[in-house]
Amino acid sequence: MAKDGYCPASDASMPTTVTVLVFLGLFFVVYLLARILYALWRGFYTCYLGRWLGHNVDFRKMGEWAVVTGASDGIGRAYCEELAARGLNIVLISRTLEKLEAVARDIEEASNVKTKVIAVDFTAGNEIYDTIRRELQGLEVGVLVNNVGVSYVYPEFFSAVPDGDKVMDSIIRANCVAGTMMTRICLPQMDQRRRGVIINVSSISAMHPLPPAQHVRC
Repeated sequence: MAKDGYCPASDASMPTTVTVLVFLGLFFVVYLLARILYALWRGFYTCYLGRWLGHNVDFRKMGEWAVVTGASDGIGRAYCEELAARGLNIVLISRTLEKLEAVARDIEEASNVKTKVIAVDFTAGNEIYDTIRRELQGLEVGVLVNNVGVSYVYPEFFSAVPDGDKVMDSIIRANCVAGTMMTRICLPQMDQRRRGVIINVSSISAMHPLPPAQHVRC
């Protein structure tokens, strides 16, 4: 019989409990370190080791031209500048002609490549793709970067977005239809040559819900 509330059985179970907690803690630390090391390794391989080993893609062998949507600023502009630095001519597609022309001039001066601008609104109707097809005719497109995308003006719950039907239509056209249609335009000639690269730029919200900023991402 235990005296003064003392229970020998509880003392006997404590080492086991502590051992389990220590094991779980160590497992979590090892898992976290492995994730960090893997991310660092991927970054190092992508940016340095892969190039040294010759495992990177030589975009110049894919074709003479790269097509980038949403090209006037941000990630799209960065793709244009990097691909131009690697020797590709650039087709810049976005909504505002003045911004496109300014970026195109900067790229031509910096990289001594050709550029072509196509001003279309990807939130508009499908007739814009007839314009794009016509403008790309005769160009050897080796790289397509599907970068264009839109979002809410500010985070809001799906059912409370102002003018929601129009906003959702624009989001679907820019985030889903644009990539699909641009691929249909550029892929046939890549398939015919048996080479080419298509890069689809998305958002982390495509993998991890971010309410109340959750919307359509393809």
